[in-house]
Amino acid sequence: ALRGLALLRDTRTAALVVEDAQWLDPGSLRVIVGVAERAAAQEIPLTVAHRPAPGDSTLAALDALVGRHQPLVALGPLEEAEVGELAAIVLGTAVDDQLVDVLDDHTAGMPGLVRLVLAAWLADGTVVGGRLAVEPGAPGPSLVAALRAEVDQLLPAARTVLGALTAGADLDDELLGATTDL
Repeated sequence: ALRGLALLRDTRTAALVVEDAQWLDPGSLRVIVGVAERAAAQEIPLTVAHRPAPGDSTLAALDALVGRHQPLVALGPLEEAEVGELAAIVLGTAVDDQLVDVLDDHTAGMPGLVRLVLAAWLADGTVVGGRLAVEPGAPGPSLVAALRAEVDQLLPAARTVLGALTAGADLDDELLGATTDL
């Protein structure tokens, strides 16, 4: 239920950290909203991390509450240098420029995808010691399965749009309206 909630204390400060809030059930999210209200009143720092969840009114209420006391930050794709930093962290070693360039091209800087692609490339020997050992080939079964699991977590309308885009459709208002009934 509240496994994504942690209260960190030391002798001077406390901080409330909620991670992966999109996975919390509605009741737990309502509890978090109440705790967030009390944290704000007691000036306890609060950090909430979650994936976008359009249509989730409780998560939207939590964002609104947090946004009253501090700026909301929406993370986008990583810059190429940040892809290199993430790759070095994931691999635990320095990475060369060629790996960073190819990894950025393959992932468009999406952090989750950077991790998935690196894991697949490590497993199949494409990456060795922070360098490309061979040119990346077509995605292997393990990467396809990992990506399928990510796609399965999307809302149905998002999966429909993704399917249309992979079939070669342009991303425009007409497509979005027709595929999502919005």
